Amino acid sequence: MRFLLVILTLTALVSCGKNGGGSSSRSPQAQQCEVDGRSVSCDSIYDGLGVDLLDSQIDVPATVSSSDIAFNESRTTETQGRRIECTTSVMKGDVYHYSISGDTLFLDTPAGNLQMKKVHGDGGVVGTWKWTGIVDGATYQTKLLTVLKGMNRVIMKTVCER
Repeated sequence: MRFLLVILTLTALVSCGKNGGGSSSRSPQAQQCEVDGRSVSCDSIYDGLGVDLLDSQIDVPATVSSSDIAFNESRTTETQGRRIECTTSVMKGDVYHYSISGDTLFLDTPAGNLQMKKVHGDGGVVGTWKWTGIVDGATYQTKLLTVLKGMNRVIMKTVCER
């Protein structure tokens, strides 16, 4: 009788371990998530390896006037992550038109318009300015623009997170 009870117990344990245990959960690869209005595999986003936190920075010679920043050289830097890349770039001859109202810098660039907030500085455009927002529907980005007084240099930094 004990022998029969042991055989029945082993049979029950073996049959429960063969995906027949009543669990109807799907594998993570089969689950779908929505990104930018598209359905994508959730494992392509949430892979357990964390997020990309990248930065790129350039230091560019520039001529700064009362309403324009004209760049004297081309500079590009790019940092590649697992999901995204973080790029800071300017071309020789690019001109950024700007105006200032209080602690806000309105910047018109070839890539588009930005409203940056003053981080620090004495007056005018000299100092550090910051913009934060979401780009491409999913990447959190911070842009820093530092105009150095009397040095004819502009430092641009981009921080990207996704």
